[in-house]
Amino acid sequence: MSRDAGGAADRLVLRARGVEKTFVDGDVSTHVLRGIDLDLERAAFVALMGPSGSGKSTLLSILGTLLRPSAGEVAIAGENVIGLSETRLTAFRNRTLGFVFQYHHLLPDFTALENVIFPSFVIHGRETAAARKRGLALLDRVGLSARARYRSTKLSGGQKQRVAVARALMNRPPLVLADEPTGNLDRETTWRLVDLLKEVADEQGTTFLISTHDAEIAARCDRTVNVVDGRIEEAPS
Repeated sequence: MSRDAGGAADRLVLRARGVEKTFVDGDVSTHVLRGIDLDLERAAFVALMGPSGSGKSTLLSILGTLLRPSAGEVAIAGENVIGLSETRLTAFRNRTLGFVFQYHHLLPDFTALENVIFPSFVIHGRETAAARKRGLALLDRVGLSARARYRSTKLSGGQKQRVAVARALMNRPPLVLADEPTGNLDRETTWRLVDLLKEVADEQGTTFLISTHDAEIAARCDRTVNVVDGRIEEAPS
């Protein structure tokens, strides 16, 4: 391998090759993904687009290690995740990946701060002073330091989504997967959230893969990847 090739490999946060997914229901087989190849470099800010039924959500679930592919390889932060046991995969996912969903999935009985530091709690089994300090810093970063002790049920939709972003960043994951993260937000809140994610990508080197149907959001990304009939089609840059 040449030095340039090696350097490119070192910059890769995600490398997927030949990813396929077939769902079987009795005698019926549905081929959803048909040989996906995808590379994501450090600090990339990428839109994932595709019509309903194209396989976009399935791909995002596989890249997030929430669903195993029928064939292919997926390496994240240099780790081949396909062969990991469920126990090791759970630990890897919590340490290496961040998730932001359309529905924020906050814990209703927890405060904003407790929700943010929960990924750290999973690792350490308790709340640490360092986690609390980072959680407060992240809430300040998303403009919610004054809401740190509010239960999540007392927050607005936009505030809940910002807490979800802070939670996704808690363990400093190299890769964050966002599935329609602005789907339930008004336009002003949407742009604030997108700008925040871009700032994090630039400042911390975090890679974002954002699934969206919104062409305006895709236009703010550095790159757009389209899933069409289970295959990748790269949009012109």
